[in-house]
Amino acid sequence: MPILLVDVEGKLIFYNEPAELILGQRFEETGEIARDTWGTLFAVADEERNPIAPEDRPTMLALSEHLEAVTSRRGPSPWLVAGAAFAAGYVLAKTIDWRGHAHPRR
Repeated sequence: MPILLVDVEGKLIFYNEPAELILGQRFEETGEIARDTWGTLFAVADEERNPIAPEDRPTMLALSEHLEAVTSRRGPSPWLVAGAAFAAGYVLAKTIDWRGHAHPRR
């Protein structure tokens, strides 16, 4: 299963071997990747296969809410963060299987 670890500022700090197939690069080659860069390295689509813009993806929305919360001195919603992580994993799992193969279109 592809796993991407993102810090609270949105920097991609690690991704595993199955995620390398999605990103098309090995982590050893890229190292950490800035927030504005890694979201553009792969396409994400909804269940109807409509593309989702990088800034509208659950992970980026959660990061945006977190940054707004930090500047307004209130904490981010842990439910939103957990939900965004789950949604991102669900979208990736629906798109790419554990071997890195794209699921056939139904």
